[in-house]
Amino acid sequence: MTDEGAVAVLGYGHQGRAQALNLRDAGATVIVGAREGGAGSARAIADGFAPLPLGAATAAAGAGTVAALLPDDLLPDLVRETIAPALAPGAAVVLAHGFAALYGGLAVPAGHDLLLVSPGAPGAVLRSEFEQGRGVPMYIAVVAEAEPGTGRALGRARAWARALGAERPGGGVLETDLATETEIDLFGEQAVVVGGVSELVEAAFTTLVEAGYDERIAYLEVVHQLKHLVDVIHAAGPDGLRDRVSGTALYGALTRGPRVINAVSRAALANLLEEIRSGAFAAEWRAESAAGQPRLAALQKAARERGLAAARTRALPGSSL
Repeated sequence: MTDEGAVAVLGYGHQGRAQALNLRDAGATVIVGAREGGAGSARAIADGFAPLPLGAATAAAGAGTVAALLPDDLLPDLVRETIAPALAPGAAVVLAHGFAALYGGLAVPAGHDLLLVSPGAPGAVLRSEFEQGRGVPMYIAVVAEAEPGTGRALGRARAWARALGAERPGGGVLETDLATETEIDLFGEQAVVVGGVSELVEAAFTTLVEAGYDERIAYLEVVHQLKHLVDVIHAAGPDGLRDRVSGTALYGALTRGPRVINAVSRAALANLLEEIRSGAFAAEWRAESAAGQPRLAALQKAARERGLAAARTRALPGSSL
């Protein structure tokens, strides 16, 4: 991608920081755009960048590629009002998630590619894997192309993924489409990797503590140990995990696990997916964001008061994480 001039990374949060650093290490000339005086701007300066306001950073990238890695609820307006007017002729815009394009009406003017390059990992993992010479799987899609039928837009998406480390060991590139990436990503977040796992471990922890067990041991068993077992699943799959536990654990898991994930929970998963596919979740989130996110703040406050954080401190007093 360096043959198209500089690239701009707009937003210096978790993904923005990781992508900017990986791209710079891959040899690209990276211009960072961030809110002046904000925390992202300070982090960018500490990492050796000289951040510019979003529009200025877009313009400074020349005829290159612009990654818009900003909050989903803000992105459509920012692209329309600030980023699009500053795009150089032929510049491509890259998104890390399809929410704003699928549900928020995000679009780029004619003559520009709109690409989706979605790393299958949080920004911190994308960066740490890159530093270790590894990559993460990435999904790519062409949302809009300036030159239909030429394949140029898809090639640019692949080049961006490659610069982020997708072709390194542990990585990979899977071509998909906007709706598939967005819907599966939302479902995975809600059902498993953020929502489902958090609710499951908190429910299990609470069950033990309310039954009178030591909260430190409860925490270590149902939360702390999870990391090691997920590492095995990551390396060897669910069958690999089952092959590596005792007969007692295996019998208990196969006979009792379906009581936890049962017909009721499967119906809830199907309902959750339907809310995503119908746009109901997107509409709910847009309304919440427009109102200033009061419900999210209340839910986050309640989650922090459930007792897991205090139990973690007591169970792992020497931890620095």
